[in-house]
Amino acid sequence: MNFDARHERARRLVTVAATLSRFPDTRLLHSVHPAIRDQQILPWTVPDPAEIGGGISLVACRGESESACLGLFATNNLERVQLESSELRSSDGGVLAASVADPYHVICWYQNGVGTIHAGATSFTAELLMRDPTLVTVDFAARRNLLRFDPIPTDAVTLQPIDIPAFESRQVWITYRVPADAKPGQYAGKITIRDKAGVCAAVPVSLRVPRWDLARSPMLHGLYYGRRLPKLETVEQEQAFLKVLEEEIRDQVEHGCNVVATYVHTSRLPSDPSPLATAQRISDIMRKCGATGTPYFSVIDFVGSQSGAEQLAAVTKRARELGEWAARNGHTAYCFQGRDEASGDALRSQRPAWEAARAGGGKMWVACSANYFPDMGDILDFPVVSGTLIPSLARQVHANGFKILSYGNPQAGVERPEVYRRNYGLALRAAGYDGAIDYEYRTIDEKSAWDDFDHHHYRDHNFAYPAVGKPIDTIQFEGWREGVDDLRYAATLELAIRAATGEGRQVASAQQAQAWLGGLSGKEDLEAVRMEMIRRIDELTAR
Repeated sequence: MNFDARHERARRLVTVAATLSRFPDTRLLHSVHPAIRDQQILPWTVPDPAEIGGGISLVACRGESESACLGLFATNNLERVQLESSELRSSDGGVLAASVADPYHVICWYQNGVGTIHAGATSFTAELLMRDPTLVTVDFAARRNLLRFDPIPTDAVTLQPIDIPAFESRQVWITYRVPADAKPGQYAGKITIRDKAGVCAAVPVSLRVPRWDLARSPMLHGLYYGRRLPKLETVEQEQAFLKVLEEEIRDQVEHGCNVVATYVHTSRLPSDPSPLATAQRISDIMRKCGATGTPYFSVIDFVGSQSGAEQLAAVTKRARELGEWAARNGHTAYCFQGRDEASGDALRSQRPAWEAARAGGGKMWVACSANYFPDMGDILDFPVVSGTLIPSLARQVHANGFKILSYGNPQAGVERPEVYRRNYGLALRAAGYDGAIDYEYRTIDEKSAWDDFDHHHYRDHNFAYPAVGKPIDTIQFEGWREGVDDLRYAATLELAIRAATGEGRQVASAQQAQAWLGGLSGKEDLEAVRMEMIRRIDELTAR
């Protein structure tokens, strides 16, 4: 053990002793934290005495999901620690069932790097949201993960008990899913924490459901979704494939996505001889899950290498057919992908094919760097630009009548939820972007997705992990969702400003709100910004 490690261990022991002296008669200390923060609770985390106790206080609109985190610190060896959520009641008779609280253990494990998509350093980090904490454990001595499944897990339906050794911490993530028909009001309830010996703590819960509804985000939010079409010979195989597809697309939509960048090519299915059967099923699933009125983004429908009159005519014909199909299904366009991340001659050579697609009513999209613009800025409908947001480029793209999207800021898989909330939320709005399509929903090979050490250069790019049934979500994916929700609150405030101004009421407040909203940079305290947006919406919608 080196000096730094000895010093950290000694410091922790002093902190533990100080904490226990403040709370001598309890076997478990709880603390409440904002869910979306980059500071992690690891097994050796000791709670700050100032943070111990307290309750959960949230605001969530009808149909919205909002999360909080509980830190649990054991002062004795605790067995079978479990949580019990009560129903929530409002003073005017509203009732929210106990099931609106959806709890998960935050699982810590070893990854091939942390804070980056690049591999190279074994790191211990919080990441997974699971109900069964025994599915993923670690061998600290060997610095490796122990997985109780092969190749993918089946998580529990309800939160399972957990043992907490003395002087260690665990974290529970609780997502409150407010029904779309919930009665507005101020609700109260509690979470009871028990172990084998009885009740350890009762955590008060306060949840406010506003009288106004949350607007949709005006932006496009999506992920590269790498699941491919396997060889399907029977209807039973088709149904099994579509079931997985629906689970994973629903997971994306529930996390704010309104587009899916699909790798499934247009093809027939055993139950449907139409050449567009796969696209139709994906569109139907998106509609069923609530993602409507956005373009259909295909990764596999590649346009760029075609040349000569015959090939270009075929591109135009296909673009026309797919554009008509998209319109019939409520999509605003059918988008063909160009050559990924091309530059120079490889980028410029695609112009004839892109022109042919656009002549048929198709739209072009592709991931690119910011230097694409001088060569193809007049013809690329949806540039997905990597890296740092560039407001000046957004203005150039808009001048040509196109929309600019972001990716790689960072790519998926970095265990920093606040980074995703910030960079794929209000920062997009401040920079004048029109949304994001990041890479990627998850590493598509199911076994590889659960092994971050199987590539020498890049880590797995996972917002979610494959599982039987519902995918295993991550803290970073929750950050992405909150970023989208920040934009939804901003859109709701804009609607309230417009309505108040149009009706000639609270004009001064509306003007102040417009100036405040326009001044946001995306670098502020996002929790404080959210609460201020709520306050201003309340003010402008009061009657």
